[in-house]
Amino acid sequence: MFSHTTAALLLGCLVWTVPDRTHLYQSYRASGRAAKDIVRHRGDLPSDDVVTVEGLPVTSLARTVVDCALTLHPLEALVIADSALALGLERDELLTMLDARSGRRGIRRARLVIELADGGSQSAWETWVRYQLLRAGLPRPTTQMPVRTDRGLFHTDLGYERWALGIEFDGLVKYRPNGVRPGHDPAVEYANERARTEALRRSGVSVERATAADRSNVREMLSRFTQHLPPDVVTRARTNPLLPSA
Repeated sequence: MFSHTTAALLLGCLVWTVPDRTHLYQSYRASGRAAKDIVRHRGDLPSDDVVTVEGLPVTSLARTVVDCALTLHPLEALVIADSALALGLERDELLTMLDARSGRRGIRRARLVIELADGGSQSAWETWVRYQLLRAGLPRPTTQMPVRTDRGLFHTDLGYERWALGIEFDGLVKYRPNGVRPGHDPAVEYANERARTEALRRSGVSVERATAADRSNVREMLSRFTQHLPPDVVTRARTNPLLPSA
């Protein structure tokens, strides 16, 4: 049956990078002539850990998240875990399944990934921004932070309510003609986004933005965010050794 990142895609999860190899479980040893673009995980799975998607045998959503948390880079695993929670998976189910595999290599990091997962993340890049905050040892931000404004209720991708900071990830696709959908007008998008940002600021919330370009200078991105936080919160922050750079 299909597993790991292959199963995640089949189950409708987001992934950080599209895998270039197919993962599957099989109960027999692969031959020496087996295809090199297939990653084979040997083992027999309980029937509860297997579902059918479009006629294909696939590891269950919970089993897929746990497998990925145990084997992938934490950012890769967190993107999948975030989207699995957004699909309705319960965190307790994941922790229970992980407990049953205690003693496995990577169990501590996998538990952290599952505990940090948040179904409020709506894109892999939003997860990336949150990962950088958590890796830096900063407080856990709120996803889809609600802000009441004179133009209605808005939500920022991330934020800290107690410090009136909203964080938005700007994907450049929405500023391209037809980037979001046929007929999409980037000029209208820009005007709406500007009006929304001004409404957020009038409500007393500072808005900071991140883009994919910030991946080349994470420290500078974080400095933009932390200027809005109390100095003692920033000085107490320590890089989490279980979350490597990404």
